[in-house]
Amino acid sequence: MKKNDVITLTVTGLSSEGDGVGRHDGMAVFVPGAAAGDVCEVTVIKVLSNRAVGRLRAVTVPSPDRVENDCPVFPACGGCNFRHISYAAEQNAKFTSVCEALRRIGGTEPPAHTRFLGAGRTDGYRNKALYPLAAAPYGTEFGFYRRGTHTVVPCRRRADGARVPCALQPEVFSRAAETVAAWLDEHGVPVYDETTGRGVARAVFLRRAEATGELMVCLVAASRRLPDPAGLIEALKAQDIGFSTLVLNVNPDRTNTVLGRECVTLYGPGTVTETLCGVRLTVSPLSFFQVNLAQCEALYGEGRAFLREAMDGRRPRLLDLYCGVGSIALAFAADCKAVFGIEIVPDAVENARANAAANGIGNAGFACGDAASAPALLAGKGFAPDAVTVDPPRKGLSADVIAYLRACGAGHVVYFSCEPSTLARDVRLLSGDFALTRLSAADMFPRTANVESVALLTRIRPGE
Repeated sequence: MKKNDVITLTVTGLSSEGDGVGRHDGMAVFVPGAAAGDVCEVTVIKVLSNRAVGRLRAVTVPSPDRVENDCPVFPACGGCNFRHISYAAEQNAKFTSVCEALRRIGGTEPPAHTRFLGAGRTDGYRNKALYPLAAAPYGTEFGFYRRGTHTVVPCRRRADGARVPCALQPEVFSRAAETVAAWLDEHGVPVYDETTGRGVARAVFLRRAEATGELMVCLVAASRRLPDPAGLIEALKAQDIGFSTLVLNVNPDRTNTVLGRECVTLYGPGTVTETLCGVRLTVSPLSFFQVNLAQCEALYGEGRAFLREAMDGRRPRLLDLYCGVGSIALAFAADCKAVFGIEIVPDAVENARANAAANGIGNAGFACGDAASAPALLAGKGFAPDAVTVDPPRKGLSADVIAYLRACGAGHVVYFSCEPSTLARDVRLLSGDFALTRLSAADMFPRTANVESVALLTRIRPGE
């Protein structure tokens, strides 16, 4: 098998990225847009030492899981992986990916009663979107990056040229982004070009709070100077989309990282207010917050239930690492003697402290620092955790955090994960001290290949 060969492939499964996988001449072939059960014609576009990548040409025998694609830019846009299969098949693929990662990488079986929490809605669920901008012959365009590239695929046009909002976002996001794009064109603000470093406007970043309907519009730009921000504010107000605040995120660096470190509030409070698990939370532009409110509440509910069961009526001192705006710490606070959160983003720590005060939660404290700095931050506070919650980035726990968890004396770790492979790796690294006792997976991101899970790790007592 070599590049440009056309082969017939029977797809037998799905990868963790959502690609169809089959074997040809003994080699695994990965095909985006294929479904398990398809028999298809594939053009080989890359051959590596242990696998090949193909482009789907035609489906000769469709999988029973196949459904009609309802998006005009799938699969070219990198936003979705599963608009071509049924939601039941998607859930099964995600649950399988979590369980198989634990077996293959973690060296352990999923606990008894492991379950999958499917989503009540699969479209319009996101409360956050980052639309990179691109220059087009007819004006400024917005969309999402083509998979594996920084080429913007416009997400708002059908084959006939009509505009259509991205199905994963609330409809007001498209209207907000179109308003910003029109304002940029009206004032001749050029789009930033990553290859040359020229231009100004890089992206439109949006947050919407379901509880309040507040919509944050954040324009990411390479310059602090905008030609008529008052005009943009009035244009957004006129759209009747819940617009409540405008923020300028400044990123002058020659980089393909979209968001910069500096935020300047141009209108409103610079934040939105959401309610999660009964706790009102103020969220700023750079603060981490889960994108699917209903599924986040379900996932946190599982984690709280795991910890309550493990503590058997006792109220722990809880350390929350990677705490963000305090959403986990404050949701768990009623079950705890005290909670203490650590987060590396200063704005998020300020949000967390304000959120605790606004909700009258007096047993919560927060500090700014890397999760690995927990021993130093806790020194002198007399805070010895009975349990720890972690919600790390996709790369999982660092070696320093693994070492801290093994040494800190906490009896339980509630691990929220957005990446099955690194959860499984960390379960294996902690296995000499902790056993995986409970697990649930949740579909936080329907139609994408991403899956969240929550695991309870219980310390192995001497003699057990």
